[in-house]
Amino acid sequence: VFLAAENGDKVALEILENNMSFVASKINTAIKHLKNDTNQEKINVLFSGGISKKSDVLFPLIKKHLSTNNYYLSQLEKEPVDGAVEQAKRIFESKSNHI
Repeated sequence: VFLAAENGDKVALEILENNMSFVASKINTAIKHLKNDTNQEKINVLFSGGISKKSDVLFPLIKKHLSTNNYYLSQLEKEPVDGAVEQAKRIFESKSNHI
């Protein structure tokens, strides 16, 4: 789809547009539930995997459909499994210190 979209294929562009509109609707909902009058910090929306690898194409499409500017769109620099392994290691180490 990306290759076709990069070559100007209208159907591929429509697929990306529709899917990123859906992603943006989910982000809008999450931000609405996470924000309140006392929390004025921007929400960091973190992407990993395929969507982050094409952020140059996808992030502008997502931003076009977001109803707020109270967010940052960010890419996870590592693979998600790396974070899971690091967290498991921290938990193991903290529990082994109590034994």
